[in-house]
Amino acid sequence: MYYTKKENSEGRWEWQNTGLDSEESYDLYLFGLNDSIMTTEFLEENHNAQLNIKVWNFEKKDWDVSPKKRYKYDKNDSIYFGKLKPENIGDKGAVKLSIITHNLADDECSGTAWLDYILLTPIEFQGKINVNTATERVIAVLPGVDKKLAENIAKGISKDKKKIRPYQNTYDLLDVKGMTPELMCRIANYITVRTDTYRINITAEIFKTSPETKEISPENIIARDCSTFVVERKPKSENEWIIEQRETISLN
Repeated sequence: MYYTKKENSEGRWEWQNTGLDSEESYDLYLFGLNDSIMTTEFLEENHNAQLNIKVWNFEKKDWDVSPKKRYKYDKNDSIYFGKLKPENIGDKGAVKLSIITHNLADDECSGTAWLDYILLTPIEFQGKINVNTATERVIAVLPGVDKKLAENIAKGISKDKKKIRPYQNTYDLLDVKGMTPELMCRIANYITVRTDTYRINITAEIFKTSPETKEISPENIIARDCSTFVVERKPKSENEWIIEQRETISLN
């Protein structure tokens, strides 16, 4: 386990020969030590060290801007960083990480920032991606689909440069510029041209307000709860649909 007691101290790590597939996308988790969460009957105040986390982009040869400005370990000793793109995976699965520590002088903080290990998990495909409505970023998560092909799919650009979106069926994608039959077979089970399954993400946060400013910053979050609901639209009659809840995922 690594640790530091220095404010604004940067640590860099590199993992090589991991076997990660540079054409896939992954979720990144960090694990360390939660030692500064104060829990009352109604609230949970997180005073753990704040971490600025960045991941190396092997294409740009620079650090990517992280999804959040700063992170803190939760009560499970973990941080969910976000998604790593294929360009964050180097030759032979290399991954580089930078962490800069902040807020160690907080009176309620232990004064120590920790890192034990990281975990990378392949992004799951729960349900199918509607290629008629999905953004380029979502489409780029599909295996083997790079940024340019994702753009062509999202904009419906055909091989003869005509616009072919909306797609009538999934195999219309064979006419998209850059698509091959081999790649189409690889992603066919992950895509659809209609949406019947929806994921609803709900996040509730309690903020500590300040009389000096009306601005809300991540440092003022004192409690947070997240839940995800997966619902499915099903035909009840020719002109009527019903919504059924398929799954509830608690993320708190």
